[in-house]
Amino acid sequence: MPKSTLTDEQKQDICRRYQEGESTYEIGQTFNLFSTQIVRILKKNNVPLRDNKESNLKKFERGRIATWEGKNLPEEMRLNISKGQIEYWDKASDEDLEKASQRGKEIWEKRTPAEREAVVEAAKAGLEKAKREGSRIEKVVRLQLISLGVKYERHKKSLIPNQNLEIDIYLPEHRAVIEVDGPTHFLPIFGQARLENQIKRDMKKNGLLMGYGYVILRIKMLSGTFTLVDEVNVKNWLKDVLPTVITDRANKLREFDIS
Repeated sequence: MPKSTLTDEQKQDICRRYQEGESTYEIGQTFNLFSTQIVRILKKNNVPLRDNKESNLKKFERGRIATWEGKNLPEEMRLNISKGQIEYWDKASDEDLEKASQRGKEIWEKRTPAEREAVVEAAKAGLEKAKREGSRIEKVVRLQLISLGVKYERHKKSLIPNQNLEIDIYLPEHRAVIEVDGPTHFLPIFGQARLENQIKRDMKKNGLLMGYGYVILRIKMLSGTFTLVDEVNVKNWLKDVLPTVITDRANKLREFDIS
């Protein structure tokens, strides 16, 4: 376990970051500490801890929601998401794109040079392997769909008329798609310009799919590793979220972060 040898200034910075919306995990990554150590520092400094709903609200305000289901969100947030998603993603401005790009850049800049190099190498190796046999996460998803008795189609094309889109995994009975996004969708591993183009393509894809009534399940791999714990979490998320895709069509975009 990392040993905490923080200065008073660093501890104050931790408290400030948490109050501004960063999670204990994100802060821990910056200071090379576990989340439990961050929690102890917050408690010693009398910083109120957020519950899960408050954490999701903070992420929503910052433009990023991790695992969520509509029934667990405040009604006002549900309405904002369900009514505004299609228009937002389809008509995203340059400013919106810049904000999304900046968030990815901030995550990247928090990493040490060694962590950046590890992510780049893992991403390159993962891309090559995915070309040959498909990503490991996709395999986990497909096996879980089989165990749940859910029909699926891999690398579905021509789902949207006159659009050259390829869907990672298509669920015809749910009228939904599953997209597995690696680190290159969020971090400037191959340069800022390429990241911005990727974000723009993802936004356009979201808008088109939601505009045709499809629900999107995006699994977002924010790091270069996929552990056994991550595998269990992805399986549990799919088990929980798939029934809601049928019963709650208003929430067009569901996301799960692997960080």
